[in-house]
Amino acid sequence: MKNFFGSDPFMRLELEQRLAAGINLPDAERLSVSLPAVRSCVTGTSGPDPLAQRLVTAFVRPAVPMGMALGDVELRYWNRRLALAGRELSRAATAVARVWLDGHPALQWAGTCWFVTDKWAVTTRAVAQEIRHPGVKARVEQGGQSFAVVDVRTHDGSPINSLLAFLVLDGARQFINGWHTSERSGGKSGAVATIGYSARDSRTGDPLLDLVYERSFNQKCVAPGRLLKLSDDGFLTHDCAAVGNTAGAVIVDLATGHVVGLHISGALDGPGVGVAWSTIGQALRALGERTVVAAAELGADALERRGRNAEDYEGRQGYRSDFLGIDVPAPKAGPTIKDDVNTFTVGGKETTLLPYTHFSVCMSKARRMCRFTACNVEGGALQDIGRAGIPWRFDARFDEEFQAGDDLYRDNDLDRGHMVRRLDPVWGDDQAAQAANEDTFHFTNSCPQHKDLNQKTWNDLEDYVLRNAGEFRLKINVFTGPVFRADDPDYRDFQLPLDFWKVVVMVKDDGTLSATAYTLSQRDLVTGLEFVFSEFRTYQIRLRQVEEWTGLDFGELRNFDPKDALESAGGAVEIKGPQDIQL
Repeated sequence: MKNFFGSDPFMRLELEQRLAAGINLPDAERLSVSLPAVRSCVTGTSGPDPLAQRLVTAFVRPAVPMGMALGDVELRYWNRRLALAGRELSRAATAVARVWLDGHPALQWAGTCWFVTDKWAVTTRAVAQEIRHPGVKARVEQGGQSFAVVDVRTHDGSPINSLLAFLVLDGARQFINGWHTSERSGGKSGAVATIGYSARDSRTGDPLLDLVYERSFNQKCVAPGRLLKLSDDGFLTHDCAAVGNTAGAVIVDLATGHVVGLHISGALDGPGVGVAWSTIGQALRALGERTVVAAAELGADALERRGRNAEDYEGRQGYRSDFLGIDVPAPKAGPTIKDDVNTFTVGGKETTLLPYTHFSVCMSKARRMCRFTACNVEGGALQDIGRAGIPWRFDARFDEEFQAGDDLYRDNDLDRGHMVRRLDPVWGDDQAAQAANEDTFHFTNSCPQHKDLNQKTWNDLEDYVLRNAGEFRLKINVFTGPVFRADDPDYRDFQLPLDFWKVVVMVKDDGTLSATAYTLSQRDLVTGLEFVFSEFRTYQIRLRQVEEWTGLDFGELRNFDPKDALESAGGAVEIKGPQDIQL
């Protein structure tokens, strides 16, 4: 079997951590494969067990039935990518159907097709040959409806076209929003997925592989993998788990939801071969048909952007380092990230901190999201102001191109997660409080978070500290931001952070500072294992750990971390309530 780890070091690391923690692969018990056998297969320390090899293959290249929640995939590397692309994959899957053969001497079905218009579906020439078998009546079943195949159309304008066939169907199918298409595919990581019907193929099958993937057979499945090559001649190769006879499956870009092409043959035993969407579209047009292409919508954020200008932000003071009566500067970008930080001209001076009402934001050029936010919170002057009717907006003081807007958040399961908690800067007189409330609804203050994220403990941290801050409890400073890692998943031309950090600074009763650091993490900081995409836990950690993860320099503030000062404080501590916080 092929080694899939060459281009996926993070996937290998996750598997090694899992095995080191004594957790075997999901189907190992069912197939009587021991943990040592799987470990040997991964490390190559002894002759591999053939069944263990295939178990590892199925773990890193799953075929997930559409009836199963995409976010339940065991390998977290794919779990998060499939969860992110869930809506796009579900939409694409509605156009994917199975080709049934009535009257065929040997086959019940011949493969997969997918609708490109309301009456035309594309598949492979091999599938079409089975349809043309004498006495066969072919039909396509999709969405509870059955459509008879009344004609098979082909276009032989070039050698690659000899691999394609179009099925003409009776009756009209409701073809709602068409395909999103693009000439470039796979995102930065080349992550794609086939959507088609998996089936055991006795003519070419691998009995052990069939045993491992048998729970996926005879179902519409999503199989993630890598786009290996997209050639100028219209051919492509991939390594998705197109097991058995999955000819005709659609290939979808996980980062964008765009159609990449049509799966023809091969996969786990060598590169899967496919035909690029551009070639399919050309052949369709040559036959006198055109696909329905979904048009991009003009989002509310674009309309809002048109109505604002830089002058609207005059007078914003931003984060004040002297707010606590002791100078607490915002962190600075260290040498590893300083070239990635945006600079702005505010009041005639260059700065890396974009000021709003009672808070400031430092932006990443590459990620188009904030590296951190810095906020002053005056607990005794907080106002309870609602959020109804406030739109999310771009900041008109710098180019929209460097801000992650609704192109990232539209029509999926991502929420615009406030980095500065909405209520934290909402204090002072009515005018200042209202301005601060609205200022928190800038895309510069948001990072994508899954809609199911339960972050009550995370959001309550400021309240916990305020209630325990002694005579100076009315004021705190809060720094918040994402952890950017190289293996963050690609999605719609963005990389999405999976972990977040927060540093809360207060003045203790003795007049000295206390700076406590926390992380909202998908990783168990004790075992190193990762949770599912929407499961996070809050931990108190050392401030030095935040510096190591982020490349930020907190200067002297790191010396006021109680966890750093107390040898007995230990490592990461999960926070479930105020009693767990070390101040």
